[in-house]
Amino acid sequence: MKTKQILKGWKEVELRDICHITGGQPAPQDEKAFSENGIPFVRMQDLGRYHLTLNLIKTKDKISPSYNKKFSIIKKGSILIPRSGSVSLNHRAILGVDAYIVSHICALTLKDGSEVDNKFLYYVLRRFDMRKIMNKTTGLDAINFSDLSKIKLKFPPLNIQKQIVSILEKSEGLKQKREDADKLTKEYLQGVFYEMFGDPNSPNNKFEKIDFLDSIENEASNNSLKIKQSNFLEEGKYPIIDQGEEFIAGYTDDKSKVYSKKLPVVIFGDHTRVLKFVNFSFALGADGVKILVPNKEFNSLFFYYCLDLLDIKSAGYSRHYKFLKEKKIPLPPLPLQQKFAFIVEQVEKLKEKQKKGQEEIDNLFNSLMQNAFGREL
Repeated sequence: MKTKQILKGWKEVELRDICHITGGQPAPQDEKAFSENGIPFVRMQDLGRYHLTLNLIKTKDKISPSYNKKFSIIKKGSILIPRSGSVSLNHRAILGVDAYIVSHICALTLKDGSEVDNKFLYYVLRRFDMRKIMNKTTGLDAINFSDLSKIKLKFPPLNIQKQIVSILEKSEGLKQKREDADKLTKEYLQGVFYEMFGDPNSPNNKFEKIDFLDSIENEASNNSLKIKQSNFLEEGKYPIIDQGEEFIAGYTDDKSKVYSKKLPVVIFGDHTRVLKFVNFSFALGADGVKILVPNKEFNSLFFYYCLDLLDIKSAGYSRHYKFLKEKKIPLPPLPLQQKFAFIVEQVEKLKEKQKKGQEEIDNLFNSLMQNAFGREL
């Protein structure tokens, strides 16, 4: 292993000296490839949903045992990073389970005998912006394995690595508690919905049901407004909404791309089944986004929560809007819908107050990262 002294006790190595780099495989197009009891299949939307995590365990899809031989298993503990399509978002995750990964993701697995702590490597890679080695292939942002393998990173002795990891994990624990509180809030609102309106999937729902297509004024997916991911900005005047798990995917300064029709709207990810409630000016990102505007018989917040609770089966990365169009939507009295919306709005106001605490935790973590790694990494 070629190394050189950097600081006292620190060494510089290339990524290929300490890691095996493995690419994923294309997602199956056959619905029979998936089953509830299969092995987790990590798509970019799963990686995006976590964004940064020491323990990625949940995926929307699992590969059926009958398809297992067609895929290479990625071992628990491997570090996942975007390989193409979402490189600029700098997602990082440590696999918490053995899994398969899609071709847009690659895995880094420590070599035997490497004097590197896996979690320390994860934190170091969080500090490295992959846009530095990003290229464009067939219109997508991408990194190649050759450039990735030559990234130079610096490491202190193993005992120091573990000390740094311990401090950063404690800070991340605070962040996780805040995120868990947000999840509990969503579950609470879903519980309120069930209490007031019942299960929207039940054929015996106490309210009249109408066809989904009769519940919307229009559905829009204007391709001329959509912004390619390669043109997303980290900061800008207008947020970009796409079908990924991250609520805001990026920003643009191009006012001509801003959606200018009726608000609020519900965004449906045709490939991902992700739903978003948007009540502010925004621009559309990439393909596969449906903009849904409920008709006057529906309150927009009720409509969003109702759609979010519908059972829409996974068809891999195929289109899913066709399944949504087959659904029926309960139609409670509008005043009752508005009562539910009022509850949601009060909870959202509380969440806004809690955001300040989240920002303070984020600032603390970033400060610890800076102190741990300084400018050397």
